[in-house]
Amino acid sequence: MFESLLAMLRMDGIESPEYLMVLVPLVFLLFWLLRHDFVKIKEEEGTRKRRKHLQWFTLITRIIIFGLLLLALATPFVHQENLFQGDPVVHVVVDRTRSMDVFSPVADDLIAQLKERVDVEVTEIDERDSSNIGHAVLSQLRPFESVVMISDGQANSGSELGDIGLYASSLNATINAVELEEAHTDVSISLIGPRKVLDGIPNDFFASVKRVGAIDKVRVIIEVDGEEVYNEVTADEIIKISEAFVTGNHQITARVVQDDFFGENNVFYKAVRSVPRPKIAIYSEDPASPLITLFKQQYQVDTLSSLSDVQSQLTPYYALVVNNIAAETLDAHVDGLTNYIAEGNGLLAVGGRNSFNYGGYKFSEFETLLPVQTGKPGKQEGDVNVVVVIDISGSTGSSFGDSAAVDVEKALALNVLADLDPNHRLGIVAFNTEAHLVSPISFKYEKIDVEDRVARLQDGGGTNIHAGLGKAIDMLLSQSGSKNIILISDGKTQNEAQALEFAKLASNEGIRIYTIGVGSSTDDEMMESIAELTTGIYFKATELSKLRILFGDIESERNKDLLDVVILNSNHFITQNLNDVSAKIAGFNQVAPKTTANMLVTTSAGDPLITIWRFGLGRVAALSTDDGLQWAGELLSATNSKLLLRTMNYLIGDPDRLAENSVDVFDARINEPTELLVRADAPPVAREYTFYRVDDTTYSATVVPEQVGYADVLGARFATNYPAELQFLGVNEDLDKVVASTGGKLYEVLQVDDIVEDTRAHARRTVRNKEPVRAPFIIAAMLLFLLEIAVRRLLRKE
Repeated sequence: MFESLLAMLRMDGIESPEYLMVLVPLVFLLFWLLRHDFVKIKEEEGTRKRRKHLQWFTLITRIIIFGLLLLALATPFVHQENLFQGDPVVHVVVDRTRSMDVFSPVADDLIAQLKERVDVEVTEIDERDSSNIGHAVLSQLRPFESVVMISDGQANSGSELGDIGLYASSLNATINAVELEEAHTDVSISLIGPRKVLDGIPNDFFASVKRVGAIDKVRVIIEVDGEEVYNEVTADEIIKISEAFVTGNHQITARVVQDDFFGENNVFYKAVRSVPRPKIAIYSEDPASPLITLFKQQYQVDTLSSLSDVQSQLTPYYALVVNNIAAETLDAHVDGLTNYIAEGNGLLAVGGRNSFNYGGYKFSEFETLLPVQTGKPGKQEGDVNVVVVIDISGSTGSSFGDSAAVDVEKALALNVLADLDPNHRLGIVAFNTEAHLVSPISFKYEKIDVEDRVARLQDGGGTNIHAGLGKAIDMLLSQSGSKNIILISDGKTQNEAQALEFAKLASNEGIRIYTIGVGSSTDDEMMESIAELTTGIYFKATELSKLRILFGDIESERNKDLLDVVILNSNHFITQNLNDVSAKIAGFNQVAPKTTANMLVTTSAGDPLITIWRFGLGRVAALSTDDGLQWAGELLSATNSKLLLRTMNYLIGDPDRLAENSVDVFDARINEPTELLVRADAPPVAREYTFYRVDDTTYSATVVPEQVGYADVLGARFATNYPAELQFLGVNEDLDKVVASTGGKLYEVLQVDDIVEDTRAHARRTVRNKEPVRAPFIIAAMLLFLLEIAVRRLLRKE
């Protein structure tokens, strides 16, 4: 009704259409008031007829008057396009940090040529070892203007480039960049790995080699405590070594032998501290549990046959394992366990024939500590609502293998639809700058031709992930049961902050978002952040089969004698890079994850196996199968046991956390501050450092090293390396994404005229504004009211 009215009146919309709903009861009220005789008087038949005619006239005019006033109050509007003429000024950001020295110098000549044609404002980043590119660009951003970056985009301080692109988009400003030509070759090396390890436990360390220019193979040498462990000429970018250390301070040094531009970034130092194995307690009624044998290989393990005064009994332990214990035994100790976990310790609840659904956990006090609740995770018909959100923006038109990413997205969406249980309720949304409803929510088995609709989707336009999420959230709010969004996108959006805010909104409404990344340039970090905010999961395009475990018809799997162990979420510390895990189990406990828990590992039938959550300062994990005695023996093999060991490492946290006196200092960059932490009963005394109290037993000071290499502070060793400015050389791979997200361009050095013309064109912008149209309706109401008064007076004279 409103649309036809607007079309007739040549309006584009109404901001507050709810005011028009008042007209319906108002008509009835006016009709009743004008037709009701409050005072009964005798009058002639002719007079009565004239009065009735006047009443009908008044009723009609009043309805029209009030309708016009309500329409004005509802604020009808039209879209008006105004030409905005900005100042044609080229804002240039020049990066003069050391990482730019490997490129041919182009800034001075380019700026001189630009100044001959247009006004130019220049901001220089002149701190040689600090690339605060974000601050420099922010200082030049103006609405409807352009910024040209002469930079490699390698920022090591200040705001991230993605945030700058978001802010530029909000101002309708563009960020452009100049293509740089490499003039020198260089190689940098760095080391990645834990700074704190357990005594005697092998750990992996990685040397990362970065190249600029035509360099293929280089000689890489790695030394551990002065002994050479690797010396090869290699083209590899990542080199892995595995080392086990005894308790104490250790050092790993990596170097490349290469005649290149910068010499100082050819050596990298890393300090490693090996600490005693942390103590854990295992409360088990079976002292022969295979889990005890496994954990004794990596930790100091004490077995407990009972719990008494939990607070004092568990004080020496970093984590407690409760192995197959019934709730009636544990409920008496819940208060003590609550305090123990909340203080930063860990709890692992292990299943079996005496725990979870077999041990009376349902509605028990002990269950309140766990990330799962007892009950079958199977779903009733119609209880599951899924909205598939498909990115059809222009960025998905880029290639992905032999196909465009948008074609892969549509194929993925069709696979999701095919795997979805027909008894689930399904909706489909596509989005670019705006959301488009493809199919409303209804049972999947009711859908007709929905596959054809998805296949016909065309890519184009900008990217606003929040538009797609917002539409999906609106569709799910009125539904009962579990609410889920499956977002299929490359993650490159113009409004990252808004996308994250909509993810938070979804979380507040009890909606989980599962994200699927598509394309070789997918913003994995963005897609993972959206999923994590709602305790969902981020899947790579190659992991699509895992969605079937969550939403597919997999009841047939439950009839198998043995079920596969499936890593559902491979993005967590516990499960990351465990591609070689392959196990089958013969049984499990029936549990379901709580709303804020993370389900990491399941059976092939979708039953939770490893589920975690945070509890106060501590962490809790539920292993909803047994300790390997009857059901899950394969989980304790050399390869598969990494899942259980990493779960325990996650629960322990800092393996030096409970030490009475310890000194911790972080590796540093030359001439940059690093933190020195001392844990002691009394304040530490050292002339060269000023300590500040962090808590009752922790003190902090700042160390500023002045030379590279290794140094000792209060018995702790740390490493100092070359400036971060020299680690990442070459043009940042994300620079073109930021430029594209603002509608900017990558210019060649000789394209001076193009820069000038684009700046002038960008300064002229058509702005589409909403212009309210109230006056005609108010004037019409006033004229009609005056007409009514005139007619009534004429009739009275007659």
